[in-house]
Formats: sequence, C-alpha cells, structure tokens
Amino acid sequence: MKRLRYLIFLLFNLAYKDGKPDESNAPYFNSVLVLVAFQYFLLLIAFAFLNSFIACSDLFDGALTMKKRWQIILAMVFLVSVNYYVFVKKKYFDHLYNEFKNAAINTKRNRIIGYCCLVLYWVLIFVVIGNLKGWLSL
Repeated sequence: MKRLRYLIFLLFNLAYKDGKPDESNAPYFNSVLVLVAFQYFLLLIAFAFLNSFIACSDLFDGALTMKKRWQIILAMVFLVSVNYYVFVKKKYFDHLYNEFKNAAINTKRNRIIGYCCLVLYWVLIFVVIGNLKGWLSL
C-alpha cells in the first residue's frame, strides 16, 4: 500500500514541483484529473470483463446512444467529486506530500522507477483497451 501511496505522491509532485508550482498550473486539480483518468480506465476494463461473464449491462452492446453517453458522464462526475473531496477537501495530497517529501523511499532512483511505472501503466491500459473487444469475443 505504501508503494501505491508513493505513486500517488509522484503524480501530485509532478504538478506541485516540490512545493514550487507554477502560478499558471493548478496542481491539485490536474492531479485529481489524472487520478480520475486512471480510475475510469480501470473501471472500464473491469466492467467490460465482468460484463463478458455476467451480462449486467448493455453499455458495450451496439452504438453509443445518448443514454450510454449520460451514464459515462455521470460516472465521470461521480469519480471527480469523490476524488476532489478525498484528495483536496480532506487534504490527502498534502498528507502524502508531507509523508514522502523527506522519506527514505523518496530518492532520485525511486522517482525514476516510479515515473517509468506510471508511463508503463498508461501504455498497458491503452493496449488492454485496444484489444479488449477481441479478447472478450473469444
């Protein structure tokens, strides 16, 4: 769990820049949006796999109708509001920053490894989403 918290710290610190953020940058908002994108893609993949075994929704069947678009928009609004509340209002980003800024795990080597893991995570997510329909139709 500590490694996952460290990756969230790295995401936040990309925008926060060790306590010296750009004035034109909103580090809290940008970090929440990146986390929401991570969570949304994970939920999309998990829901698609669940739907292939238990037909629980028609979200993946047929064209993208207005009903499906509203479901996706409502899911995004829900994720943004929950993440904003937890990470910004409850100051969890600040808690993570204070926990890891001087921690033994926060070395240059571990930061590089963490950033590589985040990049590989995005690549893996896009590969899985790109092949999802083919894998689930078998």
